[in-house]
Amino acid sequence: MKPANVFITFEGTLKIGDFGMAAKLPVPQSAEREGDREYIAPEILANSLYDKPADIFSTGLMMVEIAANIILPDNGLHWQKLRSGDLSDAGRLSSGNLCLGDDDGGVTGSQLNGSSSRSYNYNQKIPDWAPRFMVDNDGALDKIVKWMTTPEPGNRPTADQILATPEAQWVDQHRKAGAVIFEGDFGPPPETTTDAPGEPDPMVVDEDVNWRREV
Repeated sequence: MKPANVFITFEGTLKIGDFGMAAKLPVPQSAEREGDREYIAPEILANSLYDKPADIFSTGLMMVEIAANIILPDNGLHWQKLRSGDLSDAGRLSSGNLCLGDDDGGVTGSQLNGSSSRSYNYNQKIPDWAPRFMVDNDGALDKIVKWMTTPEPGNRPTADQILATPEAQWVDQHRKAGAVIFEGDFGPPPETTTDAPGEPDPMVVDEDVNWRREV
C-alpha cells in the first residue's frame, strides 16, 4: 500500500489499484520482496513470512504522512524509528495536544524533512455536535495509528477491528464522500441543508487543502 496506488474517482470514492505484485497470502519467503521503502513493513525486509498486517502497517504510515503533513523518509534514523513503533518525530496526528513518543511529550513539530505538524485554531467556537474524539485532546488518531504501526505483525489490528473503532464508525456514519470533499473541521453538521441563503455548501471542494508538502 502506498498513496500512488490509491485512486480517487470524480465522486470522491477511493479505489486501490496497481496489483502487479499481488500474491497469495501468506507470502512465502521465496517471493520477490519489493516495495517503496517509505511504506514497507519491517517483516518484509526481515525476510519473514508476511500477511495482511503488512498492508495495515503501510496504511498506518500513509495516515502518518497525511495527518502530520510530512514526507516519509526512505532511510536513516527517522526511517528506522518509524519501523520500531516510534512516531515521535512525526509530531501529533490528532487535533488535540497529545504527542506520542518520549515521556516528555516528544517534539511539537515534525523533524522529518524539515516539515511541521498541522496546527489548528481552537479559538474558534466548537459546535455542540462535534464528536468528542476530535476535541477532547485524547489523541484518538495517534492511538489508532500507533496500533497499526506496531513492529510485531501479530499485535496490529485487522481491517475489521479498525473499522469497528468508535472513531471510524462515527466517520462512516457522517461523511458524505470518501475523499476530496471538504466537510468542515469537525465533519458535516447534522441535518445540513444548503437552501438557506448565505449558508456555505458543505459539499464544496476545498481547493486550499494541502494534503502533501512538496519539496
